[in-house]
Amino acid sequence: MNELIKVTEQNGKQAVSARELHQFLENSDNVNTWFKRQAERAMLVENEDFIAILQESTGGRPSIDYAITLSAAKEIAMLNGGEKGKQARQYFIECEKQLNKPKTQIELILQSAQLLAEMERKQLALENRIDAIEKRPEMNGEIQHFSIMGHCRNIGKQISLEEAKTYGQKCSRMCTQMGFQTGKIPDPRFGTVKTYPLTVLQEIIGG
Repeated sequence: MNELIKVTEQNGKQAVSARELHQFLENSDNVNTWFKRQAERAMLVENEDFIAILQESTGGRPSIDYAITLSAAKEIAMLNGGEKGKQARQYFIECEKQLNKPKTQIELILQSAQLLAEMERKQLALENRIDAIEKRPEMNGEIQHFSIMGHCRNIGKQISLEEAKTYGQKCSRMCTQMGFQTGKIPDPRFGTVKTYPLTVLQEIIGG
C-alpha cells in the first residue's frame, strides 16, 4: 500500500497530521481555520479524536499542528468530498484494515514468546523478593525469628504450602506453651506471614 499521508503513533493510537491531510486535500484555507471548521463539522472531541501539538519553527512563532486519529481523519476526508477526499478516505480505511489484520502464525508465536518471557521475568523478580524476605532474620529482643518457608530454605528442606501450614500450627502451639512471641513479616503472596523463634523452628522442623 502506497503511503499517501504519513501515519504515526500518538498516545498509543495511529494518527495523521492535520497539516499533511490539509495539504493532500489541496484546501486553500488557512490550516488552523480549516481544521477547526472540520472538527466542528465532524463533532470531534479533543484528547480523544485529536490532540494539539506545538511545533518549533526557525525564526518565527511556533506553529500548531493536530494529530488526528484514523477514524477522525476518515470522517474529515468524507466531509471534504471530491476525488482527493475519496482517495484519503479509502487510504484511511485500508490503514485501519492493516492495523486490525489478523497476525501471522510467526507474529503470534513471537508475541506469545514475548509475553512468556515477561511473565517469567516478573515471576523471577517475585521469587527473588520472597527469598530475600524469608531468609532475612527478624529480631525479637535477642532471638532470631524466621518464617516457616524461610527456615526451610535456609536448611535446604523442600516443603509444600500444606506442610508449611502444618508446621506453622505446631510452632504456634509450642510458642504459646513456652511463652515465646511470634512475629510477622510482609509477604507479596499472602500479605503477611508469621515468624517464629529459631529454637522453636529447629525443634519442630529440624536444622
